[in-house]
Amino acid sequence: MKCNKCGYENKEDAKFCNQCGGELVNYAIEDVNKNNDDTTIISEKTEQECNIVTEITGNKNKTRISFINKICNLSAKKQIGIYVLIVVLLFGGASVWNWHKNYQYETGNGLSYDEKKINLSVELISEKYDKARELSKSYKVHDNDIDKIIQIYKDNKGKVYTLNDAEQILSKQQYTQACTVEKVEIKNKSYSSKYVDVEITVKNNTNQNINYVKVGLDFSKSEQIVKSDWTNDNSTIKPNATQKLTKMIDHSGWDKVHAEVTQWEK
Repeated sequence: MKCNKCGYENKEDAKFCNQCGGELVNYAIEDVNKNNDDTTIISEKTEQECNIVTEITGNKNKTRISFINKICNLSAKKQIGIYVLIVVLLFGGASVWNWHKNYQYETGNGLSYDEKKINLSVELISEKYDKARELSKSYKVHDNDIDKIIQIYKDNKGKVYTLNDAEQILSKQQYTQACTVEKVEIKNKSYSSKYVDVEITVKNNTNQNINYVKVGLDFSKSEQIVKSDWTNDNSTIKPNATQKLTKMIDHSGWDKVHAEVTQWEK
């Protein structure tokens, strides 16, 4: 069958031209009356019934029939059925995807460690502490010290946003709490009125030996720090045991002393 657009010769049963993609027109020829001239009856579908997608490659136009064109040739009932099916698949797919993401969020399955920490941070910043406890238990992230993390967020509201920041504060707290100053005493020396002994009692709060400790000292008068100093000891402090450090210092210019463990090593 010859294409009435480009003149290409196609097979007799072809519906579309292999050369240009145009719809082939069927011509039906009937003998209306033997005594009259032959009359050619032409039935042709308009191009508006199907949308033709045209692709331009270089200087050559290539035309193809889109999937939508094939759908438009179906009956109205079938078209409605296809549209309904598409809508159902779209909504169904979206629902399944949302369920999957919510399942991941709640259980942590399929999430990286960093993603879990981000989710925890969001709940903590939003002050949803009960939800943070649930996620911490599910994720197994800070599930043993989540209450300490929550307290850090409460104490540093507007300053701590990420879990990494809270972890650094917690680490520092745990470090300083591992070895603490239990008592500070000022003892006058019998041979001098100028010098005194500052005795600092430190305690090992860990379950391991501490083999070195350093204590920082701030000396003040009328609540103003007038000078600072330090003392240290490399003797072994056993778990839950205490040890006394002594610092001899000039007593002039101050009347109070504050001591704090600044360094310790196992």
